[in-house]
Amino acid sequence: MMLVKLMKLCKYVDQFSFAALNVGMIFFASRFLDNYQAAKYIIINSYSSFSLVVIVSLVISPFWVFSVERKTQGYHYRLSLKLTILISFISATLLSSFMFYREQDWRYSLLIFGLSVCYPLYDFLRRSLYIVKKEFISAILSALLLLVSTLSYCLMYFCGVREAGDYLSALIFIMSFISLIIIFINNKNYHSYPFGEDLKKILLEYWTIGKWSAASMLCFWIITQGSFIYLEKVIDNEQLVFTRLALSLAGIIAIYFSAVENKLMPEIRGIIYSGYSNLLISLWRSYFKNGLIISFVCTLFVVLFYMIFFDINQYQLSIILLMCLYQSISGVFKFSSFHLKAKKLHRSVFFCNLISVIIVVLFYMGVGTDNSFSLPLIILANGIVSSLLYSYFLNINRGV
Repeated sequence: MMLVKLMKLCKYVDQFSFAALNVGMIFFASRFLDNYQAAKYIIINSYSSFSLVVIVSLVISPFWVFSVERKTQGYHYRLSLKLTILISFISATLLSSFMFYREQDWRYSLLIFGLSVCYPLYDFLRRSLYIVKKEFISAILSALLLLVSTLSYCLMYFCGVREAGDYLSALIFIMSFISLIIIFINNKNYHSYPFGEDLKKILLEYWTIGKWSAASMLCFWIITQGSFIYLEKVIDNEQLVFTRLALSLAGIIAIYFSAVENKLMPEIRGIIYSGYSNLLISLWRSYFKNGLIISFVCTLFVVLFYMIFFDINQYQLSIILLMCLYQSISGVFKFSSFHLKAKKLHRSVFFCNLISVIIVVLFYMGVGTDNSFSLPLIILANGIVSSLLYSYFLNINRGV
């Protein structure tokens, strides 16, 4: 029992460290670099996050499914590692080429290429340690990545470094080095056994599992990251930088709901198959109540944290509250999305996200983006519309 609790704790440390890396680096850029350099840092991160979204859906999710059997773990690890590198390389090439087309800057294009390969590769490798019961090592390495990156950023800042590209180059180097360490560890833990499955069949199964999840996450990326890229030339740097910072700080709310999702999904599936609908209603009420309480507490914490440690004006406070409201609404009303996934209606979840993106984009194409809150309002509007659509699609699929 003690060992199980320790493993769970290690997973939380690993996930927290990886999330804190993203939030902390955005926080550092927005507070210690000028608005132009901070905007560059954020835009490059937004580009590279596309590759991470694709890998999580198309590679990591199927890898979790097929790595249950010990005899095939080694085969699927090596296949998934190759797919991660290949897909990341293709994605990185496309993203960096697009960046160069827009900016005519080879340095930032290369940084996007490097991050687009390193981020998804590290995310896959740290999760692969879970399969072979090495959560403790994963937690240590993620904490080490956070610590070394933080110390490097602080040292570079005190040495007078003010270019976003220099900080990103350091992050790429550190992440690549720790990824190589995990590959070395995995070579000792993932053993190969004779395996005669057809490669085309396996790749088709990977695609079948990941395609709707990938499509849904791409819709999510378009609004939460793509909008930063699209509006970079339209809105001022202050709005862009502070909206990204507020979205990252409010991300502690999303971390809670993600942890709850991992726990709830098996319970919802069990209740659906048992046919006890009353238990599902009870579970929803508990989720809704706890979600509201946690969202309120986290929002209060984020606001107080920023007010205590930094000067904050009314405009910045408004953006923080809008992003906390977005994370709260998206989380509290996401139970319908969990329900749809538990019923294996992943295509319906995708259509909810797609329709939401289309509605929000068309609306803002009509009214324009000429105001100081256009970016946070786009993100918030998508959260509200998608939440309503989840409930609607669940209602029309009650009998499924």
